[in-house]
Amino acid sequence: MTGKRRFLVLMTLLPLLLIVPADDATAAPAGPGVIWAGATPTGTVEVFWLPTGSTWPAGGWRLERVAGGEATLLAAALKPGQDTAALAALGDREVNAIRMFGEQLGRSPLPADQQQAAEIVVGLSAATDLAFGRALGVRYTDAQPGTRPCRYRVTALDAAGRAAGSFTSRELDPTKATPPPPPPSALEAATSRDGVGLIWADAPRDTDPPVVGYTVERAGADGKVGLRTPRPVVIGAKRTAGQPLYVDHYAPGEAEAVYRVQSVDVLGQGSPWIELRYYVKDLAALDPPKDLRAEAGINAATLAWSPATNPHTKGFVISRSTLQAGPYTVLTPQPLPPATGTYADTDLRGGSPYFYRVQAMGPRDDLGPPSAPAMALPRNGAPPPRVTGVRADVGTTRVRLVWDPVPFQVAGYLVERQAPGAPEWVTLNSRVTPEALYDDFVGPSPGGTLRYRIVAVAYDNQASAPSDAVEAALPDTVAPAPPRITAIDGSGGKVALTFVPAPPEADTAQVLVLRASSPSDPGVVSGDPLPGNARSFEDTLVEPGQQVVYRLLAVDPAGNRSEPSRPVAVRVGSPDLPQPPAPAAKLVNEPFPRVVITVPPPPPRLAVVVERQVEGEVGWFFIAQTATATEVADVHPPRQGTFAYRLVYQAANGLQGPPSPPATISR
Repeated sequence: MTGKRRFLVLMTLLPLLLIVPADDATAAPAGPGVIWAGATPTGTVEVFWLPTGSTWPAGGWRLERVAGGEATLLAAALKPGQDTAALAALGDREVNAIRMFGEQLGRSPLPADQQQAAEIVVGLSAATDLAFGRALGVRYTDAQPGTRPCRYRVTALDAAGRAAGSFTSRELDPTKATPPPPPPSALEAATSRDGVGLIWADAPRDTDPPVVGYTVERAGADGKVGLRTPRPVVIGAKRTAGQPLYVDHYAPGEAEAVYRVQSVDVLGQGSPWIELRYYVKDLAALDPPKDLRAEAGINAATLAWSPATNPHTKGFVISRSTLQAGPYTVLTPQPLPPATGTYADTDLRGGSPYFYRVQAMGPRDDLGPPSAPAMALPRNGAPPPRVTGVRADVGTTRVRLVWDPVPFQVAGYLVERQAPGAPEWVTLNSRVTPEALYDDFVGPSPGGTLRYRIVAVAYDNQASAPSDAVEAALPDTVAPAPPRITAIDGSGGKVALTFVPAPPEADTAQVLVLRASSPSDPGVVSGDPLPGNARSFEDTLVEPGQQVVYRLLAVDPAGNRSEPSRPVAVRVGSPDLPQPPAPAAKLVNEPFPRVVITVPPPPPRLAVVVERQVEGEVGWFFIAQTATATEVADVHPPRQGTFAYRLVYQAANGLQGPPSPPATISR
């Protein structure tokens, strides 16, 4: 493995490292370490090395300068913790780490896992901090390198001081300063809540000596430097696009800053600076108060918070909503002064929750994020006034109540009802009704009087005194039970029904008889209504042989009709036909010969049949049939002899009764 590649593996074991040396960074790629040497503009030479194996020498390092085939000893045994001047420039924790590292090397070689950790931590610190590298014994400044081209050789020593391997730098001319590393590029800045984040493009990675980190510097508009990183910022090989490489947490807000960044190589040389002028916005000026409080009062709420301490906060904007999630309405179009810590919101509705948020306004009139909402639940100073103007409109199955709305902000109204003879009032609605109207669906009722009153309820649950009671006289809308048919008879050409009313009999004022031709036919009312005390009905308006279905309806004194009773069917039988009286027959010759038979009116729903028989013949000959005529003429009587006429009653089904006595005519 080349010295360049070993150093890359060593330094990228931490996510923060990004070091890629050149392929010709050392003249001894197969040795136990990697070494860089570079001449400075002041005529000195900086030398830096690190082991590439897993073993740091227990006896330290021997450093020599080789020029013209002659080796000059610069240091016999460089060990951790020997350079007191370098240790003095470090902090206590770094000094203790170096001394513990040196003591461990003096006792025994480090275990593999500790050796790897030591390479990472110690090597990183030595590469980025000149004083740490000298105190660790892996950096050296050759103050008098001479003028001849030379190389630097480092030899690893074991605990007995014997050579355990060496490696040599490439040749350099001490009289010519080693070029500085290339600078980074594309410097950008962005302000966030964490500070000013800087992003830049890395310097080329194939340089010798390699770039190990970057120095960041911030100066004000006057050029005075206010920030400089104490050691180079090491950038990891893996990074997220857009993620800042360095964040300045303490940049002065609302001021112009000049940011400079330079590359730093392993020898501590810095590249030319790249520069960016950037105006730093103070986003902290937009931070909302974290202690917003809301105290409820009588139709009011008082807000309190800590006044602004940021000099760039221009003021505060208050917003309010009746829902925690919003939407919020701005209450202060003109921001409150930043020294303000209270705000009073009046004319609020008692019992309604109000949510408040505070936003800070920045120097450019921009608003920051809102604070966490604070809730207040104001209350009313008094309950609502009594409801007046209560009116009741009574319908068939409901009572509609209307009243005058109270001149007060109320959540709604409760409706109370008192039944006849009941001492208590019952609330009808489980939730208040917001309108000044309520329908009480009482359904069918036997009558009686209900009393109603209204109570107004405010949003803070304070209730008014009950209104004056209003009475509602309910009509009797309960239908009676239907009568029951107990017997039916269709003989004699008529139908006779017997029935009984349903109890209580006082609910039946009338009985209606429904007649139909089939059970599926609802039927029509037959005859006049029967009185409530009737127990029978005779229907003569039927035809013999006809099937008739009957139902009964009860009508109560209020006019409510019952459901029809169960249908009962009967077939009408033949009527009992009487014997007609003897007819009167008279022979009339003018204007033509004929016999006029006088016919008495037949009984209802019967017809009269007129028949003739000639003396000596057996049968009777049909002359005419009528149900309404009083006279019938036989216009073709016999020319001579004796003949007789008689009457016969006939029903609708053709059934005939007994004949009348005959009336005789002779010619």
